Amino acid sequence: MAPASDPGTAAQFERALQLHQQGDLAGASALYEAVLTQEAAHFDALHLLGVVAAQSGDPARAITLIDRALAVDAAPAAAHFHRALALRDLGRQANALAGFTAVLARDPAHADAWINQAETLQALGRPAEALQSYDQAVALGADQPPLLFARGVLLQTLQRQADALADYDRVLALQPDFAGALNNRALALQALQRPSEALEAFDRLLAIEPGHAPAHHGRGIALASLNRHAEALAAYAVLLARESADTQAWFEQGTLLQSLHRHADALQSYDRALAIRPDFAEAHNNRALSLLALERAADALTAGERAIALRPDFAEAYCNRGVALSALSRHEEALASHQHAVALRPQYAEALFNCGHELLLLQRLPQALQNCEQALAMEPENPEFLYARGAVLHRMERLDEALATYDAALAQRPDHLSALANRGAALRALRHFSEAAACYARLLEADPDYPQALGNRLMAQLNLCDWSEYADNCLKLRSALAAGNSADMPFSHLAVTASAAEQRQCAHLYAADLRAKAQPAPAPRYRHPRIRLAYVSADLGFAPVAYLMAELFELHDRKRFEVTAIALRAPGEGTFDKRIQAAFDHYIDVSSFSEARIAALMREREIDIAIDLMGYTQLSRSEIFALRPAPVQAAYLGYAGTLDMGCIDYLIADPAAIPPASALHYAEQLVHLPASLMPRDTTLQAAALPTRAACGLPERGFVFCCFNNAYKLNPPVFEVWMRLLKQVPGSVLWLSDPGAPAAENLRREAAARGVDPARLVLAAKTPRIEDHLARIALADLFLDTLPYNAHTTASDALWAGVPLLTCAGEAFASRIAASLLTTAGLAELITENLADYEALALRLAGDPARLQALRTRLRQQRAEHSLFSTARLRDHLEEAYLRMHARSQQGLAPQAFTIEG
Repeated sequence: MAPASDPGTAAQFERALQLHQQGDLAGASALYEAVLTQEAAHFDALHLLGVVAAQSGDPARAITLIDRALAVDAAPAAAHFHRALALRDLGRQANALAGFTAVLARDPAHADAWINQAETLQALGRPAEALQSYDQAVALGADQPPLLFARGVLLQTLQRQADALADYDRVLALQPDFAGALNNRALALQALQRPSEALEAFDRLLAIEPGHAPAHHGRGIALASLNRHAEALAAYAVLLARESADTQAWFEQGTLLQSLHRHADALQSYDRALAIRPDFAEAHNNRALSLLALERAADALTAGERAIALRPDFAEAYCNRGVALSALSRHEEALASHQHAVALRPQYAEALFNCGHELLLLQRLPQALQNCEQALAMEPENPEFLYARGAVLHRMERLDEALATYDAALAQRPDHLSALANRGAALRALRHFSEAAACYARLLEADPDYPQALGNRLMAQLNLCDWSEYADNCLKLRSALAAGNSADMPFSHLAVTASAAEQRQCAHLYAADLRAKAQPAPAPRYRHPRIRLAYVSADLGFAPVAYLMAELFELHDRKRFEVTAIALRAPGEGTFDKRIQAAFDHYIDVSSFSEARIAALMREREIDIAIDLMGYTQLSRSEIFALRPAPVQAAYLGYAGTLDMGCIDYLIADPAAIPPASALHYAEQLVHLPASLMPRDTTLQAAALPTRAACGLPERGFVFCCFNNAYKLNPPVFEVWMRLLKQVPGSVLWLSDPGAPAAENLRREAAARGVDPARLVLAAKTPRIEDHLARIALADLFLDTLPYNAHTTASDALWAGVPLLTCAGEAFASRIAASLLTTAGLAELITENLADYEALALRLAGDPARLQALRTRLRQQRAEHSLFSTARLRDHLEEAYLRMHARSQQGLAPQAFTIEG
C-alpha cells in the first residue's frame, strides 16, 4: 500500500484503516472521504472506500470507486478482485467471471479468486470448470473447511459421491462439529447405498444439533432402507412434532407408510402435506397410488389429474392415471394415458408394460406383445413384464411360447402366483395334464385358498384318470365352496357334483366380478321388421356346438328373424367352417375386438336378442353380456348350468333337463321347450359301417361303450363298469383314447378291480365326424357318466341307433341324456341311482332281443323325426324368442315360461 504523501492525510488514512478493520464502516467511510478530499487520487482510499460501499450493500457505488482507483493504478490484483465481488453482488455473473480471470492473470496464486471464480462458474451452470477452480484453490493450500465443504457439495451435484465423501471427511477432521458437512456426508453415504453408515452420520449430527430437521429426514430414510420401519416412523414422529409444517417430512412419512401397505395412514400423511402445500404434485401422485390400493379408483383418478394439472410433464402421474382409468374399465382412455407417459419418457418401461396390459384387455394382441417386448428389452428379468408377455401369448394361443415365458417369470420370482396359475392353465390347454396337476399342487402349497386352484388341480387329475385323491379333493372342494371360497371353475364343477345347489354356489362365487359390472337392460326397445338375433360363441367353426347347431342356423325363418353370428374366434377355412359362415345373414369376426367394442357393435346393429352359446367354457368372454349389448339376453346349449352373472335373462332348457322344482337353483328365468333342447344336424350322415376288427374290437362279445371325455370318468362309475365286465363274459369297454398317461391309469384301475386291462379298448380320434358316427353303431350299449352326462356324445350314440343308459342326477349337466331319452320315448333307460343303473345295464347285456327292439325304435324315430327334428326344435326356439321379445317390447321384466308342444 503506497504511503500518503501528506503526514496529516497519512494519519487520517491509518485511522480509517483501523476503524475499517474494527467493523466501523461509517467511521471508516468518513475518514476515507476526508483523505480523498485532501488527495483525490489516493489509490488505497478509493479502493477501500469501494470495499466499504460493497460491505454496506451498495455494490454499484463500490464499482464506481474501485474503477476510479484502477484509473490511478490498474495493476493491483486486490482491486480487481473486489470489483469482481461487487459485480457478483449486482448479479452480473459473466462480468464478475471476467474480473476473477483478470485477477488470476495477475496473481495465479490468489486462492480467494479461484474460490470465487468457482462459485461464479457454478452460478453460470458450468460445474466441471467450477470444480477445476476449486481444485486450484485446494492445491494452493487453501484447504480450509468452508472450501472443502463447497467442493464436496459440487462433487455431490456431479454425482461423484465417493469424492464428495472424501472432502467431507477432511472437513470433519479439521472441524468435527461442522453440521453441514455431517449432513452432506450422511447423504453421500445414502447415495452410495451405505445406510448403516449414513444412520451413524445422522445420529452424530443430531447429537450436536438435536433440532436439525434435514438430519431427522435423512435418519428416517436410512432406517427405512434398513427395514427398521418402526424406528423410521418414530424418527418422522419426532421431526413432525418439532416441525409440523414440514411438507417434505409428511410426504416422506406417507411414502414409508405406503411401502408398508398402510395406505389409509399414508393418505393422512399426504393430506397433511397438501394442506400446507396444495401444489405439491408428487404428493397428489402418491396419494393416487394409495387410493388405488384402497380400491378407490375414481378418487385416485381425481388425484392423478390434479398432479398432471400441476406438472404437465409428470410421466409417473400419467401412468398412475392410466391405472385408475383401467380400474374403472375405461381402457381406451387408460391406454392413451400410458402412451402419453411413454411420449414424455420413451424409456419408461413400466408405462410400456401398462400399454401392453391395456392392449391385451382391448384384444389388440400383436400391439400388446410388441409393448411387452419393448418393456422387456429395458428390463429383461422383470417378472411382471415376463408374466404379461406370457398372458398375451396365451391369449394368442401360442401356448408353448406362453409356457416358456411363464417359466422365465417364475425363475425370477418363484412366488409369482398369477404366473403359476396361468402356467397351469397353459399346460392344461396343451393337454400336459401331469405337469398341470403338479403346477396346481405347487400353487396350493403357496396359497391353499388361491381362487379355482383346487378345482383346476382336480380337473387335471380327472383328465389323467388319476383318482388317487378323488374323494378327498371332492370333499375339500365342497367344503371350500360352502365356506364362500371360489375354489373351482363352474365348468369344472359340473364333473364334481350332481347337486344343482352346489353348482349354483360355485357359479355365484365365480361370477362376483361380473355381477358387479353387470349393467341393466338398455331402455331403448328397437323396432324392426324382423327380430334381430345374435349368436355369440368362439365355437362357430368345426366344434361340437357348431355341428349340432349348423342345420338350425340354416333353417331359421328369415321372414321373422335376421340372424347374426358374433364369432369370438377367427373363422376357419374348412368346408364345414364355410358352411357355418354361410348359414348367417351376417357373420362378424370379432376375435380382435375388446369386450366393450363387441358390445358397442351389437348395440350399433340394434340386436334384439343375444344368445350366449358358451357360458363358462373355454375361450368364453362373459363380460360382453355384463355390458348389456342387447335388451334380451339368453343362454343356450353350450353350458349346462346356471351362469348367475346378473345379466342373462333366460336359460333355455326343457322339463326333463331342468325339472320345474329345481328352478330355485338357477339365477336365470327358465324357458322350457316341449322336447329336448339338444339340436342335431340331420344332414350329417354316417360313413360306411367299419368292421369290428378295424376298430380294435373283438369279433364276438358284448361292447359297452362311452365316448365321453376323460374328465367325466370317476371311481364310482368306473366301479360299476368293471363289475359289469366281470359279470358279462367276453364283454369289452370301448372308450375314447384319453392319451397315454390317462390310458395307463385306466388300465391300472381295471387291473386293481380284477379286470384284464386288455378288455379296455381305446378309440383314437377320427379325422371326420362321419367316420366316428359310423363306428359308434358297432357298440351294443352306451353307458353314460355321472355327475356330468354325455351331451354331444349322447346325441351321436342315439343318432347312430345305439341304446343309451343314463343315471340322472339333480343338476342340468346330469340330465341331458335324460332329456334326449325322454324325447325319444325311451324313459325306461333313465335310472335315478347307480345301483339301478348297474342292474339295468346287466339285464340289457343279457337280453339281445330287448336291445334289438330298442335299436329298432331308435331307427324308426330317426326316420319319423320324433327324436331329431331340427324344424320342430327351430319352431320351439323361435316361439321362445318371440315371447322374450314381446315381453321386452312391453317393458316387462323377464319371466319364466313354457312352450307348449
